[in-house]
Amino acid sequence: PQIIVATPGRLLDHVTNSAGVSLEDVEFLVLDEADRLLDLGFQDEVNELIKTCPIDRQTLLFSATMNTKVDDLIKLSLKRPVRIRISDKTSNSSGGKDLEVAPRLEQEFVRVRSGNEGINREAMLVALLTRTFSKQTIVFFDTKVKATDLRAWFRD
Repeated sequence: PQIIVATPGRLLDHVTNSAGVSLEDVEFLVLDEADRLLDLGFQDEVNELIKTCPIDRQTLLFSATMNTKVDDLIKLSLKRPVRIRISDKTSNSSGGKDLEVAPRLEQEFVRVRSGNEGINREAMLVALLTRTFSKQTIVFFDTKVKATDLRAWFRD
């Protein structure tokens, strides 16, 4: 296969227990949601996968938060890492230099608290998407089911 998408545990299971599965030809290793993987207890599996892949691969690591576990993973998996951080240009508390990746990108965060009586969260999101954020909007969900449910709201 050209592309493999897998959880660390499942991929390690195939590499360990299937004779025809090998990672020796991996050119790119993408670790997405690294902070969540580590929080969910996949640190040993991720470390083992990194050691199983060729040394000359390119590794891309994405994480919403940078904590000590992620920093340790960076040290293990990346050579000469380049850190790209998207933040508010006016408030950089770390004193580091941020790279403006998409100058025309506008980011908005709208938090709708769960448990509020009488509020239909899906209807509120649809209203925001049709009235306020009506052009080229990306909405992130924590499950595929929730994304599919919202898609049904937009069908004609």
